[in-house]
Amino acid sequence: MRGQKFQSLPDWVKRLSRFDLSLTICTVLLLCISVTYISGIGEQVQGFLADYGSKQLRWIIIGTLACSIIAVIDYNYYGHFWWQIYVFGLLMLVGVLLFGQTINGAKSWIKLGPITLQTAEIAKPCTIVALSWFASQAHRKLSEFWHVIPIIFIGFLPAFLVGLQPDFGSASTFIPITVAVLFVAGIRKRYIIYPILAIAIMTPILYFLLQDHQKKRIDVFVHPISHPLAIARGQKLGEKHELPIKCLERMELMRSPYQYIKELIVIKKLALQKQIEHKEISNILSSKRPDRVLLQAFDKREIKIEKDTYREKPQVFTTLKQFYLAEGWHARQSLLSIGSGGLKGKGIGNSTQVRLGFLPQTVSTTDSLYAVIAEEGGFAMGTLVILLELGLFISALRIACYAQNTFGKYMAISIAVLFLYHTYINVGMAMGVAPLIGIPLPFISYGGSSIVSAMICIGILQSIYIHRKGIESAEKLKELKD
Repeated sequence: MRGQKFQSLPDWVKRLSRFDLSLTICTVLLLCISVTYISGIGEQVQGFLADYGSKQLRWIIIGTLACSIIAVIDYNYYGHFWWQIYVFGLLMLVGVLLFGQTINGAKSWIKLGPITLQTAEIAKPCTIVALSWFASQAHRKLSEFWHVIPIIFIGFLPAFLVGLQPDFGSASTFIPITVAVLFVAGIRKRYIIYPILAIAIMTPILYFLLQDHQKKRIDVFVHPISHPLAIARGQKLGEKHELPIKCLERMELMRSPYQYIKELIVIKKLALQKQIEHKEISNILSSKRPDRVLLQAFDKREIKIEKDTYREKPQVFTTLKQFYLAEGWHARQSLLSIGSGGLKGKGIGNSTQVRLGFLPQTVSTTDSLYAVIAEEGGFAMGTLVILLELGLFISALRIACYAQNTFGKYMAISIAVLFLYHTYINVGMAMGVAPLIGIPLPFISYGGSSIVSAMICIGILQSIYIHRKGIESAEKLKELKD
């Protein structure tokens, strides 16, 4: 009797009833946490953040519909149209470069009527489908180098287009999913090592292509202390030119010790040329701003000097503390938010860091939402969020084991790696163990594009699970028994 009732249901309803439970629970809980804490921020801050909770809920509904539609369709159909899906993602990225809106120095957003989309988020699942299908074809032997190049190209092209926006944070997400596909597809180790070495070599070059605010974010992360080699070189150079001991002691506190010593040598030579007394030169060099004090000494003696000859250089005489307090304000306040939450937190909507403006309100619902959650929900809620994100990762890996073919396996593993990378970077940004590169926390951070993209990935995972190996024959056997 029960089998007859089940048979009377539409086929798409049967498929929805076969959703993976663990994946669904983790997703729903994360979305509930997201709406709850974003609404709490809106209530205490008001202004433009007041309706962010309701907006997030609307995007979740849209994402859920997209997830359900994608889940009930056999994922193998996506493989048949892989190049159309991939080209669609690329066209979105090209379109934003031509017609996009510039926000925070990056042309990453495109306005389609009342909707504003971040095209890089939409391109991620499109690229995953293309990478997985291309690598899953049996005739492609990834032990041969010429079969590896097209896969690298498929992953590199969207990363390159996103980098032109420039949004190097989102561009970096295409690297781990490409490596993941190559790795599980059986690529030879040396073929993975070569691109990694190339990235390592190119990274210093790409650094100089970043905008100033992006460079400062990287500097805050990689420059917490003065480099010992720079201090040693500065010490040797300072002793050679007989700089005051006080200057050599202060050198270790400077952001760029070697540049600091070199600038002091320039100041000393210029002061000697203008016949300033040695005692006064020593006082100039020992001051906190030798460049400014030197120019003041010239003005006092009515010594004329052209601006091209010498000018103030505040960046050279910036201490590590000054740099961190100025450029590292966001990172520091995120860390303080997490630490101030304690075990149980301050309660939803009671974030003092947000309410008093210490944590920038513009990022309190996006890049720094995890810090707000840890402050208001404490260690318990912060840990729960991380465990739920890890639950998504583990569920995706488990679904990969159930996949009926390599195409499904590669997609599931790629999505698992994508979620893990996003989680590490976003949580790491808040804790000071990753650079501030603006990557959303899956299902938590505010943003329509990121929510829809993540829900599309969940839909793909559910489709792989619904159409897993042996499910049809198992259900027919159950119906016969009933």
